[in-house]
This record gives sequence, structure tokens and C-alpha cells, in this order.
Amino acid sequence: MMALVRREALEDLNMPWCIDIIRSTEWKAVPSRENSENKLFSDTLWTDTTIRAHQSYYRSPPPGHAFGGELRTLLSLGNGLDGHPGMCHGGLLSLIFDDAIHELASQELPGESVTVTLNVTFRRPVRTPTVVVCRVWMEKEPARRKAWVQASIEDGLGGVHASAQSFILKMKEKL
Repeated sequence: MMALVRREALEDLNMPWCIDIIRSTEWKAVPSRENSENKLFSDTLWTDTTIRAHQSYYRSPPPGHAFGGELRTLLSLGNGLDGHPGMCHGGLLSLIFDDAIHELASQELPGESVTVTLNVTFRRPVRTPTVVVCRVWMEKEPARRKAWVQASIEDGLGGVHASAQSFILKMKEKL
């Protein structure tokens, strides 16, 4: 039997504020998670009622700087992610933060990294279905293997639904 390939609902990302990011020459698309080792996102949560579409974009640091870039992940969230009727589960928002933080780390802190702390502040519910943007940036310059990261989940019009601070650690290279 032939396996069905699920098509992302990219039409969900057809909002003016999404298109501004998608078409901007300053934001570069990060390769899709479609063939990722991150099976939680690429298999389990990628359905017609959960994460319907997702795409990350990275803006490089200013010239002459090794860090200072920003990652924006556009996500279409379905009602299969509800913790309460019509509201996305807070644990899922924390998972989105953690995943997006590591996407930024892969751009600015090459190599494998792990989350040491992730502190999330929930400001207002994320109503589903909806499209949100997860913004991620380094709080300050990484110190060797350590990095401090800030993030927010927004509605695309400036409304912040949740914010996060994270400390990540680059794993030691195996000899």
C-alpha cells in the first residue's frame, strides 16, 4: 500500500503579516522539518487538526556580528491542540518555544544543544484555530557553550500571547 504524503495547509499563512515575512529579502527560509529527526513535530503534531502548517525564517545578524539574528516561525494551529475548548494548550506553546529556540541555536550556535531552563509566561490565551508567529532572539552574546535566549508567541499584529526565557547549552563534541 502506498503511503499518503500529507500536504501542509500553506494557504493558512496567506495573511498580510505572514506574507511580509515570506516575501522579505531580509528573511531566509529555514529548511522544512518534513524529513527531520524531530518526529514529534514532523509526524505526531503535523496533522490537519493540530499544526496545519509551519515555516521558519531567519534574519542574519548585522554585518560584523556573530550573533544578533532573529528567527520567526509561522504556525497554523488547529483545534486539535486545545487544552480547553477553543484555546491552545499551554504545554504545546512551551513545546513550540523549545523547538524554535533550538532552530535559532542551530543558526547562531552550530552543533547540538540542549535546554537547561525554559521559563514561560502566559499572557493571554491563544484561540484556535489561528495563525501565530514565534519570534526568537539571543538575549546577549553566547559565552562559549552557553546561550541565553528570549522568545514570544504573537498574533502577528503585535499582540503577545506568551513569552519565554531560556538558557541553552551546546553539547561537548565527542572525541
